[in-house]
Amino acid sequence: MARNDFGFGSLIIDIKLDGSNYREWAFSARTVLRTAGFVSHLTDDPPSPNDDAARKSWQKIDDRVMGVLILGVEPSLRMSLEHHTSAKEIWKYFEQRYLQPSSALHFSLLQNLHNTRQPEDMSIEEYYGAFTRITGQLGSMVPKGNSGCESCAAKEKYDHQTLMFQFVMVSSQTLRTFALNCLVVRLLPP
Repeated sequence: MARNDFGFGSLIIDIKLDGSNYREWAFSARTVLRTAGFVSHLTDDPPSPNDDAARKSWQKIDDRVMGVLILGVEPSLRMSLEHHTSAKEIWKYFEQRYLQPSSALHFSLLQNLHNTRQPEDMSIEEYYGAFTRITGQLGSMVPKGNSGCESCAAKEKYDHQTLMFQFVMVSSQTLRTFALNCLVVRLLPP
């Protein structure tokens, strides 16, 4: 059972959900709630109405988890949460809104990826972080195959390789030359 010493101000999600950063925000939210012992409120139903004490305790914690989630989003998104009555409802709403395949979101992410370039003053780590934020969102939109599916694993490997090539194509000339040399060396017979 979760602890009941949950202080309202003690749990803060370090990233505000703005609609374009769902994967990062969701990971941070789950991590914050997991460390406090309340991550189950994102997926579990309340206790039986027959156990009044357990239900009241659960509701008090769920109200606070809802507060953490609501305050963890940009103000422009908050009113869309007004009619949700549990943390689980809010969590499902965001999953459906940001993880479901969306042609507009897919196009927007691909356009962002296409326009991503590494400025001369940006480190490769910073650039890779920006690149993986976009590709991570794209990856979350791809339906996952069954575990053990050989063709699914082959497709995932191919997709991963394609993303690596895209990363190299839009990175700085120095990195591009280095990466292409590494790829050529790997492809040459010993």
